[in-house]
Amino acid sequence: MTSECFYCGVMYCHSAKTTGDHMPIPERNEGTDIVPCCTACHDMKDRIPLHQWHSMAWKEIQQQWPLFGRYTRIYLAKSLSVMSDYNEQCRDVRQKAKVKQ
Repeated sequence: MTSECFYCGVMYCHSAKTTGDHMPIPERNEGTDIVPCCTACHDMKDRIPLHQWHSMAWKEIQQQWPLFGRYTRIYLAKSLSVMSDYNEQCRDVRQKAKVKQ
């Protein structure tokens, strides 16, 4: 059986390991909705730490920005804002930990 990946649109074959991705709520947080997802996208989504995403994704997001609708642009802007806040909090925690040492 084949499906189209929800994230990249590639067609992929199902296997026991690749049944999809829990979206928008992860399985670890009791999410039950599943979208079809290729292994490459699933690995990127789950294995790349949040603080590393900005530098990797921003160029592609900027290039495709004119194609996005209003809600997608606002959502992405909010997500980037949250990511920036998270990165700042992590820096603060690391700096405080260094001071205590």
